[in-house]
Amino acid sequence: MQASVDGGFKIVEFTLTTPGCLDAVANFRAKHGSNVMVGCGTIMDIEDAQNALDAGSEFIVAPVLVPEVEAPTRTRQVREIPDVSEKTTSLTCRSAPPCRRS
Repeated sequence: MQASVDGGFKIVEFTLTTPGCLDAVANFRAKHGSNVMVGCGTIMDIEDAQNALDAGSEFIVAPVLVPEVEAPTRTRQVREIPDVSEKTTSLTCRSAPPCRRS
């Protein structure tokens, strides 16, 4: 990930499927501060979201729309990015709070 930042990336995402992901999120945030936006992906449920937020994730990415994740992300003003590549999910998300935020 450091090579990406050294190459000019300003946004990075660590995935929960990677061992030590939450520590990596916390360490990267501590090292780079506001110079790099650090997020966490593969958020599958409320526990994943809470752990990512507690580690300092500035955004979360979910491979599916997980409606219950909306509340903690809204409370902490963190962007939730659900995958809406399927038409039905896209329509559902269109009226769901995570997708309606400005």
